[in-house]
Parts: sequence; structure tokens; C-alpha cells
Amino acid sequence: MKHFRLASVLLAGVLLLAACGGMQSAGIDGDVVPAGELNEPSDTIARWTSGNAVTECSQVGEFDFATKLDPVASGSFTHEGVTITVTTQPGNLFDWSADAPISAVIVKGGPGANVWEYDPAALSDAGLYAPVNASGRPAGLSHITFCWNEDERETFETLDVVKTADATKDKQFEWELKKWAHPYYHYGTFGEAAAPDANWYLQAIKGGYAYTNFVVTGTITITNPNPYPVNVTIADVLSDDTVAEVTCGELTDAESYVVPASAALDCEYVAHPGGMTANMNTVTVELVDVDETTHKGFLGPFVATEGFTWTVENVIDDSVRLEDPMLGINNMVISETMNEAMKITVTYYCDVDEVYEYIESLDLYARYVVNTATLKSLDGTRLIAQASAEIAIKCKCEPEWIGETAWGAGDRYEDPGNWATFTSYTGVAKTVTLFAGQTLDAGTVAFSAPVGGVVTITITLNPGWRFADVAENVKIQDYAAAPSGNPAIGLFAHKGDATSSPFSIEVPENGFYGVHADVEWADGTICPVIDTEPKD
Repeated sequence: MKHFRLASVLLAGVLLLAACGGMQSAGIDGDVVPAGELNEPSDTIARWTSGNAVTECSQVGEFDFATKLDPVASGSFTHEGVTITVTTQPGNLFDWSADAPISAVIVKGGPGANVWEYDPAALSDAGLYAPVNASGRPAGLSHITFCWNEDERETFETLDVVKTADATKDKQFEWELKKWAHPYYHYGTFGEAAAPDANWYLQAIKGGYAYTNFVVTGTITITNPNPYPVNVTIADVLSDDTVAEVTCGELTDAESYVVPASAALDCEYVAHPGGMTANMNTVTVELVDVDETTHKGFLGPFVATEGFTWTVENVIDDSVRLEDPMLGINNMVISETMNEAMKITVTYYCDVDEVYEYIESLDLYARYVVNTATLKSLDGTRLIAQASAEIAIKCKCEPEWIGETAWGAGDRYEDPGNWATFTSYTGVAKTVTLFAGQTLDAGTVAFSAPVGGVVTITITLNPGWRFADVAENVKIQDYAAAPSGNPAIGLFAHKGDATSSPFSIEVPENGFYGVHADVEWADGTICPVIDTEPKD
């Protein structure tokens, strides 16, 4: 006796039997298919003894149950609690399926019958037919007899699958930072302040918000009422097709999980969709090592579905931290838009210790100050926005000026004593040296001839000298007789503010004049280090 687990499937309506140098199958359209591709029966009985279902099945073996379909037609019928479905196909072929294992199928046509025996018993087969008749084709289907034994498959108790779903999102505010400076250029001389002062402006603007960090989490509980453990696969998917990561105990996204006997398996899952289009979550649980050949009952898949709505979990950047260390701003918390820009005024100096670029065409030295402000998260770990502005400081390289007291040459007020001198005048124009620091030739003092009792005194400074930038830097006292004693310069009668050389002042005609001036002389120059890589 031949036994087959499950015969191969013959596509419905395609094959017909023919004999041509051996058994072959010819398709309806005339194609020839080798006999080895047919669903060959376990046995072919040329002269079959027909009878009731039990009689026919007893010719094949011992069975507990038997039923006969006569005449043959597509449809389902039930016998002894077993439902069998037959589907006829063109070419006198048919397929069958049952909800309990079938051990043998007898197909009667013409005088004989084909027998298919299944070991182990099968739940379906396809492409069955009666013996080939004189036409070389399967005979018409007379009747079909099904034979089977008591269903010894173990009853599988349905798994219970329940789940939860929670969907969260973050609400994140957007910020813009603006920064500028005015004016751009600032001019000065080394050793002095550059003018004008620099005004730095800073403005933080709070914009709209966007939703980010979409997360769906939940639990999956699989309860197994059976007295033995089962292996299952778990697939959890959102309604936008986002696949969740499932963790059961110490296993994450494993190929399969074990649900203990008469107990439950608790799992967690997390999914990260790209937006909020999903509103449903479905878990599908499938058995791995339990199938219909060994068990009966509902064998899955076991599905649980849970809907959800999106809720805000975190509000991000509702407040931010403003930092501009160069301008002394540190950890300033900003929660709303600055309606007016923050203004910070800074005085910059032409400091020779800085590094400069020399601009030959202007005979100036330039350096550039770049200031950057940032907006960060409150914990300072994340940069949200930043903005920069720049100013240029241009400086002249000028000499260092040394102040001196100067007197018109003549006789000393005190000798010995203070070196201050006075000049005699006889009504005739004359010129004397202006001495600074007692011995330095700072220029000349010229006395004009009197005009209407008035003498014009003109002070002319030598190159490298200038009048000191102080009030009343020229003081003159006229005397009728030669003076003596330490002169009280602050009480001199004639005073002037000289800003450039030469400087003239009119005084009454008299016999002696004390001419005093505050002057400065250039002692070398102050120049900075030149940047070897000038700014473009």
C-alpha cells in the first residue's frame, strides 16, 4: 500500500490525462505535461466494487467514519461533525478540504476508482481525478468517498491578547535671534578712545511651535490557557505602517517568545512614527510550533487593536537662555519676544596691545571686533539660535606727546631759584627764543612795534611741538619795572587759548613781559603689532 502525506497541487482546469508512449497529461489547450507532475493516486483499482461509504472505505482499510458524495458537485457537507468542502475543476478534476484530518479519498469514475491515502491524515488536497478511460482522459466523476478516523488532535484553547496604547508628542517653540551694531566704523589715535562709542543691539524673537518626538507606547499581554507553553511571534504595527519595537522580559524584537503554560507573557512596545497620522495600533500574535496537523480549534492569528489620541508630553523651549559673554550677558532667561532690541554701548580704545591690519592707502591701522550671541536651552546643552555682528576700529599711529612749561627768553624772576624768565621791551620789534623745560628750543616769541599803545605778541612753535590741550595755555603779564620773586602765573593779566601755531595776543605796551606757555613735544611714535593675515 502506498502512502502520501499530501499530493502535489494540480492547477485547476489546466491538465488532462493522455497516453502517448506512457502516461501523460494534456492541457485543455493541447500542452503536454509529463506524468511525473500529476497528483498521482496511491492506488488505481480497475474494477471497483461500489457500495455505501462504509463498504467502500473497508476495501481500503479500517476507518471509524465514512461518507459519500454522489453525485459530485462543488459545495460543503457535514458528516459526524466533520465538514468537507469539494470544489470541482475543469477536466474532471476537483480539490477538497476538511476541518478534521482525512485518511483516504476514493474517486469513482467508469468501472474503476483512484484511491488517495494520507499518512498522516491530511486536511486538504488538490487535483484529484477518476481513472483514465479509453479516451486517454480522466473519466467523469461518479462519486467521491471520504474515509477517516476519530480526530485525535489536541484541542487548542484560544490565546487571549489584550493591549494598551498611549501616544505622546512634544511641543517645541521656535526662536530667532537678531544682532547688529551701529556705527560700523570707529576712529581714534593710539593711546586714546575710538569715537564714537559702539552701540550693540540684540533682539530675541519667539516664533510659533511645531510638534516633534512622536512616540507610541503600551503593553501587550498574552494569556495562554493551555497546560503547555507555546512559542509565538509578535508583530506590533501602527495604522501608518510604523513598526513598533517589542520587548518581552529580556528579549527585544526576538524571532519568537515563549508564553508559559497556564500563564501570561507581559510585553512592552515603543514606536516612533514620523508624524501624527496614525490613530490605531494593532498587535498580531501567531503560533510557531502549533499547527492544524497536531491541534484543532482556532489557531490564530490572534489580533488585538487599540485606538489612541495624541497628547503633549513636553513643552520644549518655552523659555530659553540668552548669552553674550563679551557684552556681559550670561544666563539671561527669555520667555517672550523682546519688543524692543536690547542696546548696550561700549567704548573701544586704540590699544597697541591688540593686533591690527595696516591699511596703507589710508595710513591707518584697523582691527575688527566680532560679537556673537546665542540662545540655548535652559540647561545650556543645546544651541537653538545664534547671531553675530561686527565693527571696525581704525586708529592713527601718532607720537607720544610730553608736556612742558615754556617761557620767553630773558632774565630770571629769581636767580638763583625758579627758572621762569621775563623779556625786556624798549618799544622796538624784537624776537626771542621760547624755551621749554629750561633748555629746549620750542619756538619763538615775537614782539611787534607798538601801535597806539598796543603790542602784539606772537608765539610760533618749532616742528614737533604743539600747544597743550588745556585751558588758558598762554599767559602773559606786562610790567613797568623789572619784576622779582616767584611769578604767580595764574594771576597773569593776559590769557589765551592757543589751538594752533602761530598764536597771537594783544597786550598793553610796557617795559617788561613775562610770556608763559603750556606746550608739548613729540617723543617718538606709538604703533601696534601688524596682523600678518589681514582681513579681506
